[in-house]
Amino acid sequence: MATISYEKPRATSATSTPFTVPAAAGDDYHPISELADEFLRLGKTLEEAFASVSEERFGTVEQDDGRGAKSFLQRLVFHAWHEAPHLGQLSALRKEVGLLVP
Repeated sequence: MATISYEKPRATSATSTPFTVPAAAGDDYHPISELADEFLRLGKTLEEAFASVSEERFGTVEQDDGRGAKSFLQRLVFHAWHEAPHLGQLSALRKEVGLLVP
């Protein structure tokens, strides 16, 4: 089965520290084309990972982490639900700068 991993983004300048300091105008961010490439790469990784998961695995109950025992599918649904507002925020930002919203 494929494994999905996550690497915390690195700051690109001495003044920007992702997730700890609010962004300021002029910070040295990666170009939007790099972000788009990363989304495509992660999408392919997710497709491969899901293709390798059996129906039985989706129903497997994961170890209780203090929030209650949940199935693999329940945890996956929660994470998708959690990330959905971020997609809405990105769409609002795209509209604001005159880009098409998918």
